[in-house]
Amino acid sequence: MHINMAPLAQGRRKKWSLFSLFFSLFFWVPFFTINSQFSPIVLALSLSIYASFIGAYLWGINASTQKVHWPIFTIVLVATVGVGANLGSLALYGFAAFILGYHYRIKIALVLLVATLIAQIGICGYLGFTNVTLIATPMLSAACLFVFGAFERKEELHRCAEETSAQELERVSTIAERERIGRDLHDLAGHALSSIALKAELAGKLIDKNRVEEARQELFELADAARTLLSDIRKAVSEIKYQPLEQEIESLISLLRHQGFSVDAKITDSPFVQFQEQQIILMLKELVTNVLRHAKGNRVDISLVVKNQNVELQVCNDGQVATVEYGNGLLGIATRASQFNGALTVDNEDGVKVKITMEYAQ
Repeated sequence: MHINMAPLAQGRRKKWSLFSLFFSLFFWVPFFTINSQFSPIVLALSLSIYASFIGAYLWGINASTQKVHWPIFTIVLVATVGVGANLGSLALYGFAAFILGYHYRIKIALVLLVATLIAQIGICGYLGFTNVTLIATPMLSAACLFVFGAFERKEELHRCAEETSAQELERVSTIAERERIGRDLHDLAGHALSSIALKAELAGKLIDKNRVEEARQELFELADAARTLLSDIRKAVSEIKYQPLEQEIESLISLLRHQGFSVDAKITDSPFVQFQEQQIILMLKELVTNVLRHAKGNRVDISLVVKNQNVELQVCNDGQVATVEYGNGLLGIATRASQFNGALTVDNEDGVKVKITMEYAQ
């Protein structure tokens, strides 16, 4: 199946993709090792080659899978043509290998990698270069960059699968909630509406028989039943819009366990004012969403306690990660915490531990 990968210049890969241009400086190494390379003509040609490579590489990391073959071909072409003027052009093949390793399935990518390596060997043979080290080093570099690109592809596919799974769980939860609401409203309104209909029919029959007082009494009872039903519906709708913290946490724990996580929760029984409780719910939902999308472990610990008029909310996952990026989710949590003079800290030394501290609103 053909998979469209996100461009390399999107998300967390953008910084690394741009930083990797630092290694393209190996293109200029011959100018410091071969004195004859310092002629003005060679320098001008090298500058043109290098500028063409930069343009093709930036094109490549911003291209979609459907169109990435063009910048890959351009990088290989520039490197191949450039070897005649500057041996450092051999270092540029690796950047094409990295891009094709990320965008293509392994079988197709390996075929393209072999074609790239053959292009390197071919141009070196055509120009009469016989130094094995000179030829093998850039080829090994291209193979390593290809492997790195393949690993980036695997990680991106894993992330997409987790995100799809989280979205599917959210969709199923939404459907289940709609069904629950439908059942509750049916049970609430079904009997009351049946009584109202019967009383309305009875009042009509009593009027037909000129039993006005009895009909009036039925109408009074009908109006009272309608008011009671309206009040019950308003109450039910209010409960739908706002669920207590305990119920929300139970739903989130159930969601995590359904995804295969082992969950341990320690929740305070201290009452919160409604606004703070709503903010805590929103923060918890965001943290659980992050776990479902990004966590690599299999255990989640949730803690919500009140100590000395301070609230401590903590969500920990045992998955190991090298770095934690502050995206919109974590920044949004920090903003919510700041409403209560709070702060957000993230520790990834032993798993990922997100801790929020804030004042207890009364």
